[in-house]
Amino acid sequence: MKTSQRLTVGLALAVGVGLVASGCAAGGTPDSTASTTLIASYPQEPASWNYLEEGATALLVPTYLNVVESLFETSGDGSLQPLLAESYTASEDGKTYTVKVRVAVFHDGTEFDADDVVYSLEKNATSVSGPISGPLAVMEGVKAVDPRTVEITLKNPSNAFLASLGTSAGMIVPEGWFEGPDAAAKLVGTGPFVFGEYRRDVDLTLDGFADYWGEKPFLTQVTHRFMPDETATINALKAKEIDVVGMLLGDGVEQVPSLSTDDNFVVSFTPATQSSFLFLNPRVPALQDERVRQAIAYAIDRKPILDAAVGGYAQPACLYLVPASAPGNSDYCPYSYDPDMSRQLLAEAGYADGLTLDFPYLTIAEFPASFEVINAQLAEVGITVTARGQDLATWLDQVFGAAGNYEVSHITNNASIFAMGCEGGLPPLGGADNKLCDPEFEKYVLENDQITDPAEYQAAMGDMVNRYADMAWVIPIFGKTEPTVVWNYVSGIAPYRTSLEMDYRNIERSE
Repeated sequence: MKTSQRLTVGLALAVGVGLVASGCAAGGTPDSTASTTLIASYPQEPASWNYLEEGATALLVPTYLNVVESLFETSGDGSLQPLLAESYTASEDGKTYTVKVRVAVFHDGTEFDADDVVYSLEKNATSVSGPISGPLAVMEGVKAVDPRTVEITLKNPSNAFLASLGTSAGMIVPEGWFEGPDAAAKLVGTGPFVFGEYRRDVDLTLDGFADYWGEKPFLTQVTHRFMPDETATINALKAKEIDVVGMLLGDGVEQVPSLSTDDNFVVSFTPATQSSFLFLNPRVPALQDERVRQAIAYAIDRKPILDAAVGGYAQPACLYLVPASAPGNSDYCPYSYDPDMSRQLLAEAGYADGLTLDFPYLTIAEFPASFEVINAQLAEVGITVTARGQDLATWLDQVFGAAGNYEVSHITNNASIFAMGCEGGLPPLGGADNKLCDPEFEKYVLENDQITDPAEYQAAMGDMVNRYADMAWVIPIFGKTEPTVVWNYVSGIAPYRTSLEMDYRNIERSE
């Protein structure tokens, strides 16, 4: 074995987590009499806590890193830091990883060992969530060598696989958990907080775990509230009914400017970890004409959409990149706003008299506002949409799920571009029954992740990202950054996210 990277044990919990200075009222040092409880809000709630069957990111927001830990965690510079794994070695050919795991205890009292890793990785590879299952598709086998050692073999070398072990793809639960009776009702992990009382449509309580293997957080209890009405959320914040607004996803962003100038609050933004985009159904005959897809892309004026949807707190994007710092970034934009070109292409394709498309859209977060602008922009060039507003559960089932009941729709997603291929499982090209696979893009999907030379990899990823933009099955609109708002006595908000988590491990308060 050749050691590719060895991670030291003592760095486990907070290494690499540079913290945003949050204007702590006591100069950043919590008072000994300060409360160790916190009330935070988030506008969305998952339909189930079984992440094998539930794809909503709202599941991970309160649980990832707090309740369920991964083998490693990803630091701000993208490097892996030890969490449940202490170290790893890689074979010369990059196809075998040997991972050493630490001693820890699950919240149900069972001991964590290598068998739990084998079980979890095999289960994670079946998740409906692309960011969890996608990078694990390259696994050929995983086995426990001894209670503290796991050997993972890959079908081929993979840059994405190793990186995924520091994300939700590397989450570890007790062996047999998903066959038990509580898989949909709660989560059990090794994290510093225990999944406590859960009240549907109200809140989830996270309680400090007395037997946590690492350094215990300042907070002993967090109440994570589900508050879809962001006006009510901000009113509750101002009334000190909540301490932290974890993310503003909808009309609450309109109040960010006033909150930013109020000394009582601190507003922070994490680098974009999601891409907001339109996606088109490859099974629709009209959309199989490249000129129609290009016409839709040319009709999109990005700045008004992000202004309406997220108050301008985003960056216009022509390329699908998650995160925005991912390899392949450039200023390439094959279809910048050009309504005249859009009309010309529609006419050439035989739709001079107009085109009608079915557009189911989400009725949560930024989507109603963005839909109104997108609808108007498409109408301007002669494209009429049949609007169908849907709640999250219905949309995930009918549009983003196997049904594929849409012609054009809009989502904000954090899946890797590798999950967008025909075998990746994600719409549009990975959607159910899709028969339209672009050979050039599929070649990138199959080969790019195996490139080990850094310069060659960067160049190939640039070609891959550009090709995906050229096809116009996906039309990126903006890279999304969610505002977080806290009272000025709260400090320790992490400056980045890897799986959209609200990391409560390092938060402190001074009153």
